[in-house]
Amino acid sequence: MKFRRLFVATTWLVLATYALAAKELPRPGSLPSNAFREAYGVLPADIIVNWDDDEAHTAAEYFKLALAEYATMDFDHAMGSAFSAVALCKTAKEKAVCLDLIAQCYGAKGQYDLAAESALKGLRRFPQSKELAALRVVYNEKSNDKLNMMIAQKHLMQLDPGYQKNPKMELITAAVIIVGIICTTAIANQAIAASTPDPEVGKAIAQSVTGLYNFGQSVFSTAVTGSSR
Repeated sequence: MKFRRLFVATTWLVLATYALAAKELPRPGSLPSNAFREAYGVLPADIIVNWDDDEAHTAAEYFKLALAEYATMDFDHAMGSAFSAVALCKTAKEKAVCLDLIAQCYGAKGQYDLAAESALKGLRRFPQSKELAALRVVYNEKSNDKLNMMIAQKHLMQLDPGYQKNPKMELITAAVIIVGIICTTAIANQAIAASTPDPEVGKAIAQSVTGLYNFGQSVFSTAVTGSSR
């Protein structure tokens, strides 16, 4: 419990270092749906209900749908929508933000090896991303892949002099959203959490929603805004 409280308390401080926003966003509420609404001006459920598969959609719109599904803790559908976005992306950075979301979905499901692989795929498209580099470190650590964790740490040290001076796993764990005990809680209570998430799980995913929106805003050629699709 002490670690979980520390995680939540320190996440905001560390995330400030890894922010990729073009502009500052409102601080998210305690629940993912509130964070999504503050970012887009609409609840995630409204995006999901109004989605029309028969219409043509852009990568940015699929990313928005994926983030809405992620905000409702529907990680499987979120991954499916994110993969659809990847297929339509026009730039490597656009693919990177979708792979960031995919990695965090795998992480939330406890599939750390696939999460690390997705983070690495994202890094290949956007090698300067500190967030993807941090995800890669944590997910390799969680999957007990010590060799790739060391390689990932070396890359993160090159990107972040602060981490190079103080390479503590706790700091990087705080920088990534769905990991460790919080991830385990989300998996154990996934059916219940979809409607009434544990407060700490909800806060963590809310912060993740904001960070992913932030990343998407900075890379999509067409801004991911608050339209109905």
